[in-house]
Amino acid sequence: MEMKMLGVKYIDPDPDQPRLEIHEDETQQLAASIRDQNQLQPIIVFCTGERFQLVDGHRRFAAVCLLGRDAILGLVLPSKPNAATLLATQLTANCMRKDLTPMEKARGIERLKKLRNFSNVEVANALHMGEAAVTQCLSYLSLPPDVQSAIDTGKIGGSTAYAITRAKDDETKQTLLEAARNGTLSRDDALQAVRKPGTSHAKTTRIACRLPGKTVTVTSETRLSVQDLESVWQSLLQESKRVSKQGLDVVTFERVLADKSRLAV
Repeated sequence: MEMKMLGVKYIDPDPDQPRLEIHEDETQQLAASIRDQNQLQPIIVFCTGERFQLVDGHRRFAAVCLLGRDAILGLVLPSKPNAATLLATQLTANCMRKDLTPMEKARGIERLKKLRNFSNVEVANALHMGEAAVTQCLSYLSLPPDVQSAIDTGKIGGSTAYAITRAKDDETKQTLLEAARNGTLSRDDALQAVRKPGTSHAKTTRIACRLPGKTVTVTSETRLSVQDLESVWQSLLQESKRVSKQGLDVVTFERVLADKSRLAV
């Protein structure tokens, strides 16, 4: 195979490739990574006359196109593979590509934070991750080694593990850890166990916004206008959409908002 820079306009996707979906948010994250760190892994193509057809690297190709670049690094196969060989190559490239485990990622993020003296928000921006994902990932480091191993193997879900780290007292935390080790702890059970009871604090302004079946309370040390409330809703909507896209839970959402609030002080 020959490696060289290929003109993007001469490359065609494979209509029969096994990757059926390319998510826009993932493509945007990959594009940001390529923009900052350049393309670390070439695509694989074969020649079709004066053009090339993709074998592997459809997401990388989409990301480079999103950046508006004219060329992409590629490996050119010496000849067109038959249909079976082409499919096998694509499946191998996707199935054998191994991402970092959750704990490998957590340790790497923690190391980057220390080397750069970053906050969670800063490391999230540097890695093009959501702040909620960084917060949840780092929380795993406080858990015992056997629980960390269970996270890596998928026996304990990330949201469940994060909920355990949010336990306010040692007794609750130990109970949750034991249930997790036994495989009897669900994410909802963990969230319920660590959810804080409602508390009220004296504030200059306290507005209860009553909606069908729900009440949202906004407190402030200063007087609030309708425009202030509108700004609050817009900020909450933006942050909640970001967390929702990452598949994270309301406890993580609360933690992210708290982190951002501390940084703003």
